Amino acid sequence: MLSRVTRSSWKDIQAQWRQECVDLGENFDSFSPFAMAHVEKILLEDPPNPRYGIFSFSRSGQCDAIMHANSNIWPTTHGKILRIVWIFLSPRFDYEERDLAEIASVASGVISGAVALARSAEMTSQHIQLRMGTAFDRTMIASVGAVLGTMSGITMKIRGSWVYLDGLGAP
Repeated sequence: MLSRVTRSSWKDIQAQWRQECVDLGENFDSFSPFAMAHVEKILLEDPPNPRYGIFSFSRSGQCDAIMHANSNIWPTTHGKILRIVWIFLSPRFDYEERDLAEIASVASGVISGAVALARSAEMTSQHIQLRMGTAFDRTMIASVGAVLGTMSGITMKIRGSWVYLDGLGAP
């Protein structure tokens, strides 16, 4: 499940991620400064824009990832699209070798969370696009997405840096 990040929950995520950096001998202030500035900018909007926001994915009370999601009708598209524009994993994934099964679990959770978000009243959408930054991202998400598709009738394709999930049904 993805949760909208609020100013309060962002402070909790920052505290967790700052501690992860300390534990790993890294400097939190140099951890993805662009993403952190973008998060801060969006969280200052009052009231929050219902069409976009920062969302988190957590397991066992720990935030594993944050992402920017938006839902809109885009030119030359049919129906609303939920776009996951970027995803940042917690510092422990950047600074420490992690088991491939754990990374797959996070990727699966992000995709499942995006499907749930697209089917929710908060950001109802008929399609999902996930922006992947690297070939590894696309391969990992494609693998998880293929499994997800066999279980729920969702179809998946990759074009450039975008993973497309369709078959969510009409809102």
